[in-house]
Amino acid sequence: MNEDFAKWLIPTDAARAFVPADMAQKCRLLPLELRSDMLICAGADPIQFDDVSQLQFALQKRITIVRVPSEALFDALWREYGHAPIPELPRIAHAFKQEVKSKAEAIPPVQIDWASQPMKVITVASGSGGSGKTNTAINLATSLSLAGYKVALLDANFSFPNVHLAMGIRPKHTINDVISGRVSAYDAFNPTSSGVHVLCGAPGTPSLANTDYATLARSGCGYERFQSHYDYLIVDTGSSLDHKALSFHQLADEVLLVGTPSMESMHDSYVMASCLKCSNRDVNISFLMNQVCDKKEARQLSSRFLAYANDLPGRHLIDRGFVSESKSVVKAMSAGVPVSTLNTKEKLSKQFQQLSAQYSPSLKIETQAKKVAWAKAASE
Repeated sequence: MNEDFAKWLIPTDAARAFVPADMAQKCRLLPLELRSDMLICAGADPIQFDDVSQLQFALQKRITIVRVPSEALFDALWREYGHAPIPELPRIAHAFKQEVKSKAEAIPPVQIDWASQPMKVITVASGSGGSGKTNTAINLATSLSLAGYKVALLDANFSFPNVHLAMGIRPKHTINDVISGRVSAYDAFNPTSSGVHVLCGAPGTPSLANTDYATLARSGCGYERFQSHYDYLIVDTGSSLDHKALSFHQLADEVLLVGTPSMESMHDSYVMASCLKCSNRDVNISFLMNQVCDKKEARQLSSRFLAYANDLPGRHLIDRGFVSESKSVVKAMSAGVPVSTLNTKEKLSKQFQQLSAQYSPSLKIETQAKKVAWAKAASE
């Protein structure tokens, strides 16, 4: 039986050179063919999908696995690399029971999960503290995840983060581990019960206070590393508009500006919008009115704010509506659970669902232009 597979279990030179031998051995995969959009490998059950996902992240290639009997795979790995993992007896027994009719019939391809669209980057900003910026970022990410998208959340307030508290997670690794070289970017993401993967800041680390996008990219956390794995990347930034925050806003598909009905918040939001437009007239800015008690007053204030802001040079701001004030926010924060999952039928949860629905598929992006901008920012 193994002779039948030996005829075609031969890697191309490009595929063999593309995958380091130790990675192939760890994942028990034999690289067969390298294409522009994928890497085709041979693998045997049981396939370790966590290892394969990590390999995809490292290689930035979609991996298609063709299942073969264990014996055939181990023979091929021995031939190509000089050694192979020791197969377990149950797998050997299972392999001998398989009947091979043809390559097409007996070995159906298996696709590993991948992002369904080019990654959209949304930074969440506010002109002043207390606007509910972090809560908005968390619940926007959660609502998108619950809608079936693959979502990552970056806490870009690196030295004073609190996303992990509101999400109820104790991060195993933080961005500081990545920058220090202790772990890879893949290992630094922390899964949550809502499906969102969070890249956390490191509380009480002064050295991270001025970490900008370029520093992040040089450490292996540039956006291009995530673009094939996530449909959305939500970035929770600080309330200030210093060089660090600006470096993230300038590379976003949209900056979601969160304000409240208070005059102070409206004024600070206007200043923030003005500064963003001055730094880049082509930046997409949207406005969300948060903590609304009186809907009529909120609409009037929001319309007035947008009218003033749109007099500024550059693109017009997008109206993302409003979110009501609710005691559930405090309750959810205390419990370490996004309010979107606390009670999905509550008005506030539905409002965040409506907000997330606005981003698909209406947010248009130019993928190639984004890659160029990310690469340029990383080299600065």
